[in-house]
Amino acid sequence: MANRGYDVVVDVDAEGDLGHTDLQEDLEFHSSNFEDPQNRNKIAPDTTASFSGSSSRNASGSPKKFLWSIQFYAQFFDVDTNEVIKRCWAALYPRANFLDVLEGNPDLYGPFWIATTVVFILFMTGTISWKLDHRGQEHYSYDFGLLSGAAGLIYGYTGIIPIGLWATLKWFGSESANLMECWALYGYANLIWIPVALISWSPISILNYVFVGIGFLISASFLFRNLYPVLSATDVRTSKILLIVVVALHAGLAIAIKILFFAHKSPAIKAPKETKGDPAASARPTFQTSPCFPFTEVQDLPKFSKTVTPMATKRLEFINVSDPSDAKAAAIRTKVRKHVMKDIGRARRRPKKSPTTFEVIFNPQCQLGSREIDPFVRFPIEMGETERSLLSMIFRDVDCTQYAHRYEWFSVALIDEATMLLVLSNSAAHRDRVNGLPIGQKSPDAHELYLRALESVNRRLLKPEPEISEGLVGAIAGLMTHNDIVGNFEEWTVHVNGLEKLLATRGGINNISTRELKDTILYIELRGAFYQDIIPRFPLSATWVSYTTVEDEYHDEAAIKEEFLRLASLFYLGVLWAKFGVLPLGTAIYSKKLYELHRRHPLFWGELWPFEAWYLLVGAVGSSGEMRHYFFEEIWALCLRDGLSIDEVLVKAKEVMWVEDAKGESIEGGYAALVRARATSNQRLVTVFGIDNAFTTFDSQRKSDLVGEANHKVKNMSDEEWQQLAHRTAYWAASKINSTDTQRLDLTEFAQSLTMKVSLSLLFDLGAELLESEEAEDHIAFIAKEINRLWLASKIDPITEKWEEQSRFHKALHHVTNSSKTRVAECPHFADPKENPLNWILPAYESMWRIVLTTVRQVYFYTDGYESKVMRRFLEEPCRRTFRNEDKVCSTSAHHVIKECLRLYPPIRRIGRTLPENGEAKHIKADIRQCQRNHLLADFEPDEFHPKRWEYIEAQYRDTGDAKSLSDFEEQLGFLPFGSAPFKCPAGKSNFAFRMIGILVGAIIDSMDQANWHEDFDRLHDVLGSSREEENVLLYDFSY
Repeated sequence: MANRGYDVVVDVDAEGDLGHTDLQEDLEFHSSNFEDPQNRNKIAPDTTASFSGSSSRNASGSPKKFLWSIQFYAQFFDVDTNEVIKRCWAALYPRANFLDVLEGNPDLYGPFWIATTVVFILFMTGTISWKLDHRGQEHYSYDFGLLSGAAGLIYGYTGIIPIGLWATLKWFGSESANLMECWALYGYANLIWIPVALISWSPISILNYVFVGIGFLISASFLFRNLYPVLSATDVRTSKILLIVVVALHAGLAIAIKILFFAHKSPAIKAPKETKGDPAASARPTFQTSPCFPFTEVQDLPKFSKTVTPMATKRLEFINVSDPSDAKAAAIRTKVRKHVMKDIGRARRRPKKSPTTFEVIFNPQCQLGSREIDPFVRFPIEMGETERSLLSMIFRDVDCTQYAHRYEWFSVALIDEATMLLVLSNSAAHRDRVNGLPIGQKSPDAHELYLRALESVNRRLLKPEPEISEGLVGAIAGLMTHNDIVGNFEEWTVHVNGLEKLLATRGGINNISTRELKDTILYIELRGAFYQDIIPRFPLSATWVSYTTVEDEYHDEAAIKEEFLRLASLFYLGVLWAKFGVLPLGTAIYSKKLYELHRRHPLFWGELWPFEAWYLLVGAVGSSGEMRHYFFEEIWALCLRDGLSIDEVLVKAKEVMWVEDAKGESIEGGYAALVRARATSNQRLVTVFGIDNAFTTFDSQRKSDLVGEANHKVKNMSDEEWQQLAHRTAYWAASKINSTDTQRLDLTEFAQSLTMKVSLSLLFDLGAELLESEEAEDHIAFIAKEINRLWLASKIDPITEKWEEQSRFHKALHHVTNSSKTRVAECPHFADPKENPLNWILPAYESMWRIVLTTVRQVYFYTDGYESKVMRRFLEEPCRRTFRNEDKVCSTSAHHVIKECLRLYPPIRRIGRTLPENGEAKHIKADIRQCQRNHLLADFEPDEFHPKRWEYIEAQYRDTGDAKSLSDFEEQLGFLPFGSAPFKCPAGKSNFAFRMIGILVGAIIDSMDQANWHEDFDRLHDVLGSSREEENVLLYDFSY
């Protein structure tokens, strides 16, 4: 409050004891105008319990928000549920100043919803109050004018009065008047009207007055308590007037609520119009619909007989005259005539018409044959109520999608007992489908009719010389139709084989004389072939559109793409038909064919990639298990290959042709399942390292965010930046060599510490001076060793190492990352897994130091030294030209040397996944090392080191003319050093990881050439974990 110019006068006892003093009572704050005498009549700005404008949303550090932006309005709703509840409670039970409760953050969320709730509660309770007051009088129709009145009253009072108050304060010189706080104050003051309205609908008027009065007192005291400190800062006369106006307006609101909504005969409620005359007079006669007399309503009809109303009782009228002769006067005679003609005129008037109700009687004969089924038709079976009901369903148009060729089927059914039973059974099966019975299940009546038809067919076929009549042929076709409806295509195939044999005995389908039977056979056989995506067996009718067959083998790329889209379109039609109640289609068949076709012919679609994304989505939604995972991985491979987000792929795919959530599943859900499968298997790392990164999180959104951040970290570095990194790495490697006292080098520790130092400098932007001190060197070496030790410990059951127990590890990790620009410095114990720096260090370091070590061992100790020269040349010039040997100075390139070492010694040899299967967790393993030594990738000497094999693979890629990337081509051959989609390491999508490994290997080899060092083989084997027990693995292209 210092900035309001207050002087604080404190009366302190001589002994200085303030223990007994109530500061709220003994301290007095008086307005001081010493600094500016001209401001005696002005209200100075305050920062505490006044209409302060210094809220968090107006902080000077926040960006400017424009009126037309969403961010401008979002700031007025920046509250959570707990804050709103706290403010509502403070409004109902005000123990402290409400502006203190707002804490400088007034909101519109509470005021808006409180006002809206009051509006609807007033409308509801006002309607109930009126209804209770008019019980049993007439039918009540809702008067929505009452709702408009409530909205105008509450919204107007809550919105306009605060503006007027704020403007008045501004007029009297208040520089700190805040409109938002005015709105918040009046908005929360309306909260009391909700319970008042809920208990004020009683027809007892006095109770309503009491309840409204209580509400007025509570809300008025709330306003008075919070406005008084502000208004009293003005002069006495002005403050009194303002307080009286505020209370008077609030009293007016209370009176308006009482009169308009809770008063009997409320002027805001319009009573329904009364019906004049006899209520029965408005009734109109109606007639039941009949084929012979299709009337549904009769208008007012004229009467057929005249009704005479009796004259009223005659009355005598006396005429007073003073002289008998005056009785013949003209005025008297006129008066007499009028009196006499009154009854005559009334009798001549026609009586008013009134509606007449009468009964219409029809001839009984006109009702014959008027039902859905003609009673005179003779059926081959006895038709009971159930049979007639099922038959009538066929001809109803409300759901006729099932019954294509229904009239043809009915004609065929009339000539054979079994066919009629199957028509009824199929009708029942379709009814079951419409009612939600799962595919493959039958209701009792559908099953009974089917068995009766099957018995009839078997009885005739078991005769010594069965008669192959058209009725029997129709019955076999009916069996096919039934299995088509219930989705049993195995039995459908059995029946179509039998039908083909029966028709062969009759000379083929063309010898069937009944056109309806022939059409139904061709239709149901073509329908089944369409479901299963097979070639029809019977020749189509000459009047139908001809079709072309598709071979299983393809040689033209355009034909293959056309087949992709054809299969996906069939699946799309199947899902679309199922949504509209049509029979199930063979969607699983189409997904399987898509899967097999894509594995044989993985084409590159170029600018037509939305079509590729569409059929992959179709395959993913329509499949399950391994096939589903395959489609999801291909979708993510498409995203990574073309640099697209999953949202872009979904939008473009659905623009092609898509039914949203057709099977209740989505691509996001499938991706989340893959994330869970990987995270479940990696929970050991959470226990040991306390991390929550892309390998361990169950949250697919967090995983995507981490990958996006990793892509940002792994940026495309310029040649100059690579040159600086190479020189810094070479300097660190040489310093390590020179600081070694003995002539025996621990190559493992050397590779670990150097890789860790380079990783820290890149991940956390640490300067060289922070990593080169003696203390930092010790911490880095310890962290590098400890990570590998804990990594190996996480593979052993039971896990004995706990992250929270690694205090020395915490201290060393905090020391080397404390100067970074991240929030690591704020949590030295790393209690929050999301803030643990190992989230980034672990995947970068643990996988890279191993391949650096094995590459140095392979190149430096097990070759003739030529590859060492190649790596040293790249260290001197770490650019694309030397990395890929584009100038042909060497016989091989550093890129090929590193790829060959990654093939032989993948940094992560085995990975695992945990998938749900039959309610249980199924753990599977993938042997990446064995996968990379298969004959497709290494057709000669797969266990030997031959960097030149990659020249042959690249030539093979160029010969195929495939437009997809070389990395995708190599991945299909089984090269997975950095995983595969959707979990491919961001560093592996470019040459960043390859070049980083090349610089580290080149730096170590260059420093070792300065002296004759020996490799510590025992230590090397122990650290690499080569003595671990081999596991039974499943060869599958998962990625770590």
